[in-house]
Amino acid sequence: MALTLKGQAGMALDSASRAPALLKIRDMVLRKEALADDSLSWTARTEDLLGGETILPDLEQTVSLYQDAVRVFHGHVSDPRDMPYGARVTVLGPWWWLRRTQLTSTVSGSERPTIDLPEATVAANLTTILNRAIAKGLPIKIGTIDAAVTIPPQQLSEMSFADAVADQCKWITDGVAWWDYSGTGYPSFNLTRRDDMDETTLAKGNAAGEVTDFEVAPMSELVASRVELTYMTGSGSDAVAAVQAAGTAAAGKTQVVAISGPERTEVLPTDFTDRLPVFISTTTPATALKFGIRGLQKLLQDYSGTLSVGVNSITDPYTVAGNKAKILSGRTEYDTWNNGTGNFSSGATAIPGGKTVVMFGLDGNATPPDWLVANYGLQKWTIKDCYIADGNSGSSTPVFDFNRRQAIFDALRPTLIFYSSTNPPSGAGAFTYAFLVRQAYQGAELDLPVWLMDSGSVPATVHSGTARSGTTASAIQLATTASAVDGTYVGSPIFWTKDGIRYGAYVTAYVGSTRTATLSTSQQTEHAPANGQTYEINGYFSTTEGSYSYIVPPAGLASALLAMQSWTPYAGRIDRKGASCDGLAGLDRKFNLSGVRSGLQTMGALAKSITYDFRAKTTTIELGPPSRHDFGTLAQRFRQSPQSNLA
Repeated sequence: MALTLKGQAGMALDSASRAPALLKIRDMVLRKEALADDSLSWTARTEDLLGGETILPDLEQTVSLYQDAVRVFHGHVSDPRDMPYGARVTVLGPWWWLRRTQLTSTVSGSERPTIDLPEATVAANLTTILNRAIAKGLPIKIGTIDAAVTIPPQQLSEMSFADAVADQCKWITDGVAWWDYSGTGYPSFNLTRRDDMDETTLAKGNAAGEVTDFEVAPMSELVASRVELTYMTGSGSDAVAAVQAAGTAAAGKTQVVAISGPERTEVLPTDFTDRLPVFISTTTPATALKFGIRGLQKLLQDYSGTLSVGVNSITDPYTVAGNKAKILSGRTEYDTWNNGTGNFSSGATAIPGGKTVVMFGLDGNATPPDWLVANYGLQKWTIKDCYIADGNSGSSTPVFDFNRRQAIFDALRPTLIFYSSTNPPSGAGAFTYAFLVRQAYQGAELDLPVWLMDSGSVPATVHSGTARSGTTASAIQLATTASAVDGTYVGSPIFWTKDGIRYGAYVTAYVGSTRTATLSTSQQTEHAPANGQTYEINGYFSTTEGSYSYIVPPAGLASALLAMQSWTPYAGRIDRKGASCDGLAGLDRKFNLSGVRSGLQTMGALAKSITYDFRAKTTTIELGPPSRHDFGTLAQRFRQSPQSNLA
């Protein structure tokens, strides 16, 4: 085995090939380690009779080690150290450059200490990171990266390139990262999976290449039987917990990995979601008046047999049939109320073409926020005047009723009362109608906020029907025509009418098989929906400020992580006689032992480091996960930074 060293042209140790003995090297050790510094170190004499012949390399110059003319290491001198009778030289591989260079990316034309990685394979992310390092001038190349496992999006911030590479490699628990120094040019980064590695079986013995000592143990605590990925679906405070799982649970072997959720960070963004349900939407003025005048729904409930609502042009009060009074709205701005002919004529209050009257909230009393008014051009709907023509006769229809008259006063709060008949008044009961008028000469708002908006902008009714027998004070069993899909109507407002009054709630849960919609609040008996009552599920307007959504795991990730952790790793040390870099002891191989108990003969153990001591003529293979990933248990294996929580 012929070892030679080459330096760098123009440096103290130039590019000429020299045997270690010619450099007065007393000992030389080559160490290769996964996700850490590969190193070549030696001690050279400088203070003896031949010290003047010793060549010490310059700081940061390149040095390469060759075995039988094949390059087995290439790096840069990191810290030559002087000692009483010599100098200690350490040459570090490319990981040295990765860990001393800060990870950055270009954001809006400037360098920022962060990089955003989309949902992609580990191989794609490593390629992105390493290409960025190459663009910053680091002396590396990209080799073969066997990591076709898709992982969630991540944001990496304020770390070195070495930290970023290690962060991605943690997802590949059955792989080893290593540098290929063969050939010429820069070393190339590789990641090889266990199933794709060549297998080396080392025999116990004392001959060259055999194992003289070993100490290994299985790491059963790193074997998983089930993987559960917890995350949140939806956005903001409306998000709900979910799990992607694979495998069968067993004590101590169930791994729970938090992909996203409130537990992943101490601070979440401000989440403000404004949701405004449509209480009613109508193009009929009478319906708008019915809901827009406070107390009128109650009035209609109490006198449902003798009072109805209408908005029209009245030419003769006697057209009001039977014992009923009507609520009428109209009058042009310059109409007068005196009409000596006994006829009353008025133009009806109209809703402009292409417009719809809309009320908001679960009770119709919600004022739309500025964003809704601005986005949809809402305008207040006002009336000229509103009046109720009520029966005033004591002997002929419509018959006067004191309680009804008082209820009209309470609901309408009239500012003017006048009486009318078809002829000039004469005789008892001649004034057949009393007109109770709320005057508004310049246009008045109704008691509750009533708005005009473009008809095409009003959300359509999602679903309507008749409640079925499963209806309770806290849930409505919808008609069979409702959706059979669970969760369909969650978040939507639902309204029902009881005794003439309209009530509303939000749907908080929906079971499609039974068509049962759970209400946001359990209703009091007098308000509660019941079997046979009609209901409507309306649309709503919403906007979100400071919105955020959680990261969700890619499909199949739980199964992939389970497969990578379903074998038993081994930790420990194997001492091999001979220090040849012959390819039979490399980080890209898995190891067995022969001449020992059966479990070790097929262990397929992965190496975390390999040390060649050329003076002692020994090779030490250290088994186990890389030092920076040696968590010891499943629980902490896939911890992520708080940044990798929200999309």
